[in-house]
Amino acid sequence: MKKYRVAAINNLLEHDLHTLLKESKEEGFRFVKRLVNEYQDGTNRFNKSGEALYGIYNEKNELVTVGGLTMDPDTPGAGRVRRFYVKKECRNEGLGTLLLNRIIHDARRFFHLLVLNTDTVQADRFYTSFGFVKSNLFPNATHYLEIGGFFKIDCGDMYLKEFSIADASSIHRISNQPEIAHYLPDWKSSFEQRLDWVANYEIPANEAFLQSAAKTGDVEDHILKMGVFLKDTNELIGWCCTGIKEELPEPNREIMYAISSEHQGKGYATKASLELIRYLFTQTNVEILNAVALLDNGPSVKVIEKCGFSYHGQVTIDQEKFHHFRLNKSEGGLTQ
Repeated sequence: MKKYRVAAINNLLEHDLHTLLKESKEEGFRFVKRLVNEYQDGTNRFNKSGEALYGIYNEKNELVTVGGLTMDPDTPGAGRVRRFYVKKECRNEGLGTLLLNRIIHDARRFFHLLVLNTDTVQADRFYTSFGFVKSNLFPNATHYLEIGGFFKIDCGDMYLKEFSIADASSIHRISNQPEIAHYLPDWKSSFEQRLDWVANYEIPANEAFLQSAAKTGDVEDHILKMGVFLKDTNELIGWCCTGIKEELPEPNREIMYAISSEHQGKGYATKASLELIRYLFTQTNVEILNAVALLDNGPSVKVIEKCGFSYHGQVTIDQEKFHHFRLNKSEGGLTQ
């Protein structure tokens, strides 16, 4: 069996590319020539953060496969897997698998998500075998793969998971439902705005929270936003979050939640809130939690009361009246 090695290419122009260029041209694959041209003129040298150009070499140290990873220009926080080319005599020897495994491994240090674009049935089968999902969710991409080691909280028949880029579409859909937007108007947005919020604000904020929780337990004023997912389908049906409510007197950390209209009335908000509260009281330095609900939001008041919060009167926030509730760690049984 032949031996191959995969390695990052530091300078593509130092390689003998004649055979790869000739073969790819004969097969109608123009992307290899384009890759070389863009490398030569400096358009794409695979030298931005997280980017890399890879080669696979045979026992004679000949370059027999080339492929790469770049920052995706359309989706913040995502890497784009560039097309591979494998020399004809080396096909069906697992070189595509060898290269993709290396790309996914290296990409985890820089990206939460990988995207790619392909138009063949064979490539679709190859990428989906690695867990890529065929979807038009992201611009100029046919497939995506979440590669982050996401923090989760088990909730029985559902679970909480920190926001990821792939969640942006579902969050956007739910936050624009009239039933949700009425009570959470600040969450309503365009898809582009939501994608920007998730990638550039909410994911980094979650990382800061979880790092603080893991290192010292002191989460200070950090924010944690988690999606609510059904285990059977992995469908995102809402969110459950914690952060500082500046309009309330200190200590003013709150929890808040939302469940999509088609899944309301099934106890999901209560389950999610109880498990997030348990996590905060047992794994962080949080001692007191707050919750607020508009005066006409009876279902939310019921959730808050089921979680053991005590009523603390009304507060005015942005010229609207809210019921205000508090939960003290020492008063509840959630630390068990």
